[in-house]
Amino acid sequence: MLRIPERAEVIASEKLDPKNLRVEHVGKLLDHAYQGAATLKLTRDEVKKLREDFPDDAVEIRPHDGIIYISHMALRERLWDVFGPGQVAEICRERSIRNDSNEIAVDLVLMVRGVWVSEGIGTSKYFPNNPKGSFGDTIEAAWSDALRRCCKKFGVGVQVWRPAFVREWLERCATELNGRWVRKDKVKSERPLKFVRASRPKAPAASTADPAVESERWSEPIEAHRKTAEKEQDEDVPL
Repeated sequence: MLRIPERAEVIASEKLDPKNLRVEHVGKLLDHAYQGAATLKLTRDEVKKLREDFPDDAVEIRPHDGIIYISHMALRERLWDVFGPGQVAEICRERSIRNDSNEIAVDLVLMVRGVWVSEGIGTSKYFPNNPKGSFGDTIEAAWSDALRRCCKKFGVGVQVWRPAFVREWLERCATELNGRWVRKDKVKSERPLKFVRASRPKAPAASTADPAVESERWSEPIEAHRKTAEKEQDEDVPL
């Protein structure tokens, strides 16, 4: 009689490690999510809240090239406010690194209420000699980049992808300072430098205090410390 092995027996026979188990379960989860693509039901109020433009202070700008973007936390908070934190999932399909350039790529799937809504790949470069950026920080940066691409495809924060909005925002809210782009509200007001002529330091005035009076201000005179130290030097120190 043919017996179908139990799930536990299959796992034991295949000797699946936690990484393989994760790949297997993520595959099953995404299979179910993909089957529900384009079936997510949204109310008019949810659509309105998702599609609303972000305020100017939520828009960031990259210093070296002037590219503007919505911060990843602002995007997450928009999704949480509309659906609730437990109804939104970010599933990493794959994470890879190019050995020739140390560029990390994160393939991310955005799910809402168990349904696939978008997918995007984000990248970030890892610099091993940079003490301010760890390997985990680089993965987080690539993950955030992927999330922004997912949200763009889902219709969230798309204002920064419209050329007309980009030109208008740069004119109104950004400026170039010393070859780097910054938001105008982050530019500190420059005050004129005030130069003060350095004066020659004066020699300390000679003390006019009475030594006898000054010695009484201490809990124990300095002379007593000197005698104590001489006594300790004369004593034999055991080896």
